[in-house]
Amino acid sequence: MAENRFKNRLAESLSGPRVYSTDFHPRSLEGERTAEHDALTIRSLKVKLLTKGVVTINGGHLLHPAAISLLRQHEALLTQELVLPAIREDKGSFEAYVPDYEEYYRQWGWSEKEIAAAVDFVDQRVTTILPWRVEQAQDQYRACLINGLEAPNAAIRKSLIGQGYKDANLEQLVDSISKADLSEDKAIDHLLAAQPLNVRPILSRFANACYHVVGTSVVNCETGLDISALAYHKLGDISGAEVYEQQDLLSDTNIFLRCCFEIAMQAINERAFPATVIDSIPIDTIAKIRLKLQEQGFQDAYDEVLRTFTDRIGGSSDLSTLEEWDPERTVELVNALGGQFRTYFEEEVPGYRKAIQERREEAAIKAGAETVKAIGGLLPGVGTLISIVDLGAAGLGAATAASDAISYRDHAVADAAAHRERDKKVEKALEVLNPSNHAKILTALRQLREISAELQRPN
Repeated sequence: MAENRFKNRLAESLSGPRVYSTDFHPRSLEGERTAEHDALTIRSLKVKLLTKGVVTINGGHLLHPAAISLLRQHEALLTQELVLPAIREDKGSFEAYVPDYEEYYRQWGWSEKEIAAAVDFVDQRVTTILPWRVEQAQDQYRACLINGLEAPNAAIRKSLIGQGYKDANLEQLVDSISKADLSEDKAIDHLLAAQPLNVRPILSRFANACYHVVGTSVVNCETGLDISALAYHKLGDISGAEVYEQQDLLSDTNIFLRCCFEIAMQAINERAFPATVIDSIPIDTIAKIRLKLQEQGFQDAYDEVLRTFTDRIGGSSDLSTLEEWDPERTVELVNALGGQFRTYFEEEVPGYRKAIQERREEAAIKAGAETVKAIGGLLPGVGTLISIVDLGAAGLGAATAASDAISYRDHAVADAAAHRERDKKVEKALEVLNPSNHAKILTALRQLREISAELQRPN
């Protein structure tokens, strides 16, 4: 590399729970920044830091003006090596990324002096990097994009056609991608900017999904999602169904598993990661908590819950996939995770229990069907099993009932109102599928819901 003052940590040396974060990707930071946007970004990073041993991030993304603004507020992300920046070997330094962000610097009205100060800020606080080669990612990224746009049954292709995008438009876009220099992010950004306004969000999510999938392989990490209600992204945004043709991912069994997955993650998030509490904890305190939880095996257990579902959702679509799931083990892990985290906080963070019980953000009142709705309209035949429309409508009705309950600070009633309809649908789906472990799954789902509800019970 051009500069040798950084310590190198090679991708192949990474092991254990680890994740590739795109929280600072320019497409994630685009638009006018608000306090809410910034809080969501930092919250997502905090959850990753608590649940994973290693959090890698594209080093170039740290030079985005919005990222610099956030890093200045949370210097511990760099000074305590909480994130591991991946630097292209042909770049060799953070300064070499400056030309990639000139457009953003102009938008923010930055002078040359301010740009130099930003580079110096990052450069002086990073001690370890992960070097990588651009050729590792460029061909994979191109193939991922083209496969999704060309496969007849791909979700992205169906979504675009549903918005009036023509075959000729698809062919032209594929041709442009095949010729583009994808060594820089802005090449795809320029292509997306040239597309009709109504399809840009769809294409942007698809490009992000492909970027995510490829990025994880380059830095030897898992997908950059904590797969929780606290992240920007949802499972459907990065599943194979959103990237290229994998019809198995749209099966009744997989849709049901996604719902079970969400219920399990809801239970963990309700007990361990209530938004108000996570938002109130400084990054340097997160660093200390992270080490303590790591010693207790928290991250390994969290990882096991994720793998339990993600491995099955990406695998065979037949009933054996569901029957091989050990729901009792999932309940055991979820219960231990929530209890372990909460016990630690109650000992170390004054007022933790009170803060949990008092937090009820409007965004948390929902039917909880995001992982299903993310691929709504792309599930022929599944509508009779788990109705996407009904789930969405139930969510609206439940939110109204929940807001009434909240006015009386009856959190148990609020939760019941928000999740009742979803849970009915899931249990009906279980009856239709009727796996051999039906009773165990039904019991597990009820236990997981009880874990979530426990949080809201008054002392």
